[in-house]
Amino acid sequence: FTLIQAQRVLNYAKTFIARWKNRGLYGFFIEGQRGTNIRFNNGSIIECHGTTVPDAHNVRGFTADLLIVDEAALIYDKMFPSITPLTAHTGGKTVFMSTAGSIGSFFYQRWYEGQKANDLRKKIAAGIDIDMPVNKIPPVKSYTIPSTECPGLTQEFLDRERATLSEVRFNREYLTQWAGTADQVFSRVPT
Repeated sequence: FTLIQAQRVLNYAKTFIARWKNRGLYGFFIEGQRGTNIRFNNGSIIECHGTTVPDAHNVRGFTADLLIVDEAALIYDKMFPSITPLTAHTGGKTVFMSTAGSIGSFFYQRWYEGQKANDLRKKIAAGIDIDMPVNKIPPVKSYTIPSTECPGLTQEFLDRERATLSEVRFNREYLTQWAGTADQVFSRVPT
């Protein structure tokens, strides 16, 4: 995630805010220095940081009430110890979002932990005993939305991509299926 990409993400946020501002739902915003943050009249700030350094030292020292990590599957695993504490002092939430990536990565482990926690919550809702205290269920949740459910992508586009990419790459990029390498034995991980 470079600084240029961070500025693009911020521009998406500006567009969203401008749409809602016209509806009277948000106060005016003031753009910060270098085009990397938005400061609202109520004191809230949206900051975007790019980092290409494998250890993410340039994000240390910040705090956040809400931390959104985009393209989390592409981030070096050794960067996460610098990223994840950013909400520790505020009690805030962290959202990791990405297409599926490599099996065993930090992002995969968090997603898989969320899937297991989701399954436990479903069992509790169905009245099934889980042999675990409810307060021991990890607070993490996982959501999987394949591109086939995205109204912005046509079937024609997905068919072209399927013809262009390897099966493993297409399934990972568009169908949210975790994969290792193109020559792996199994094309996806059972959940």
